[in-house]
Amino acid sequence: MIYKFEKILKDKIIISLLILAIINIFVCFYIRGPIVPGGDSVSYFEAARFLKGDDMGGDLDFSIIYNRLLTAPLFISLIGILGSVFGIYNSMLLVNIFFYLGLVLSFYFLALEVLENKKIAFFSSWFIFLNYGIINFGIAHLTDIGGWAFFVLSSFLAVRYFKRKEKKDYWWAILFSIFGVFLKEYGGLGMISLILLIIFSEKNKKEKIKECFISIFVFSLVLGFYHYFFYTLFHYSYFNWYQFNINYYLSDSVIRESSYSLILLGKVLGWLFLGGWPIFVFGLWKILKEKWNKEGVIFLALLPASLSFLAWPVMTQRIAFVLIPWLALVSGFGLSKIKSNLAIVLILIFYGVLGYSTNYLMGIINL
Repeated sequence: MIYKFEKILKDKIIISLLILAIINIFVCFYIRGPIVPGGDSVSYFEAARFLKGDDMGGDLDFSIIYNRLLTAPLFISLIGILGSVFGIYNSMLLVNIFFYLGLVLSFYFLALEVLENKKIAFFSSWFIFLNYGIINFGIAHLTDIGGWAFFVLSSFLAVRYFKRKEKKDYWWAILFSIFGVFLKEYGGLGMISLILLIIFSEKNKKEKIKECFISIFVFSLVLGFYHYFFYTLFHYSYFNWYQFNINYYLSDSVIRESSYSLILLGKVLGWLFLGGWPIFVFGLWKILKEKWNKEGVIFLALLPASLSFLAWPVMTQRIAFVLIPWLALVSGFGLSKIKSNLAIVLILIFYGVLGYSTNYLMGIINL
């Protein structure tokens, strides 16, 4: 295994982090109140019913059902299996709580691999488990957090391979990218980080080309076979879904202006990482000033996957969340340069309070 279970249980920092994350779950339930299914969660519920063979009636938009099955087959299969015991909506919440804890743990290991300091990795993880997006879209009846968790996990393995050069990490990164992409598209983004870290590594040119080719071939072969199989069954592909979004969001000038603009980008990212931006700016300044070496290369290699949300024709906070782990790493580096523990704690408390207050602030501040 990547990390022995016994080793995790003996690590006081990891245990403390998981306890805080669990407390955050209960705080989230208490502050938000009952988490009621709605919006996109309904279509995932219908997709799970469709997969089970239930009678769907004639009024549903099956293109949405097909999209949910195409982009999140493992997640829908999981909630379908567990749904017979807990109910589908309860199963969605239980699965997402599990992935939430997995995301927190994976990010801690990623931060530790990059920053090489347990205390700073611990503090950096606060930017993840107290993030507004996690509170509102992760611990909810949605499918995003499974993809986020495997994106972070595969990125951690890619960084570890870059630093330690152990071949098993290379294969684990590919495997978890494949597994993650079947939970949600975000889950495959770690492949981008793996490829770039191979390119930036000290290997010779021939070895770089070979490793990049094999990883891309294996990932594309599995994904391509699945999409071909899905198309033969339902005559529906990801291109249909992407084209639908382009036509809907970009064909009308009014919709286009409200769905994708620099102003909207600023709003989405501004609210999504509201309390973390000052320490991020400080951390980025420190990286540019001090760390343009191996660690600086890692930050650079992880950035393109984190910016991949810009390829989607509509700007939403859920899609833009893939940038948060990178912002959290940079912010964690900034924290490492602050000597006062009291200042660090105050920054993290400030970040958490704003994370829970963001919905309220968005309601009273009209931007």
